[in-house]
Amino acid sequence: MLLGLLPGIEVVGSAAGGEGEVRLVAELAPDVVLMDLRMPRCDGADATRRIRVEHPDELTAREVEVPRLIAEGQSNPEIARMLHVSTATVKTQINNLLAKAGLRDRAQAIHYAYRHGLAQPPGQPIT
Repeated sequence: MLLGLLPGIEVVGSAAGGEGEVRLVAELAPDVVLMDLRMPRCDGADATRRIRVEHPDELTAREVEVPRLIAEGQSNPEIARMLHVSTATVKTQINNLLAKAGLRDRAQAIHYAYRHGLAQPPGQPIT
């Protein structure tokens, strides 16, 4: 109720448990989900995992560019120089990508880049 009083925020739904949260995200496609960790039947951590798998967050243009450069074999300092940002910014962008796409490491980021057409495996033409 308090969030709805803030300017620029529209509360589009509310659920009593994790199952309801997952259902509402599918139904309403909100920009942000506020999750309670302790809920009946499906806790907030499980509901969050399900939402991330079933409804991934959009990537920013930079978060699309970074896995392409990783797949090309670029190191964080090389990516930073190419994008004119700090190495810390590159690390942040990689962490954002890993979190949004549910990936564990750079190897999975490379696989993600190939699978989503952000980069082509060596020896294959770029389409």
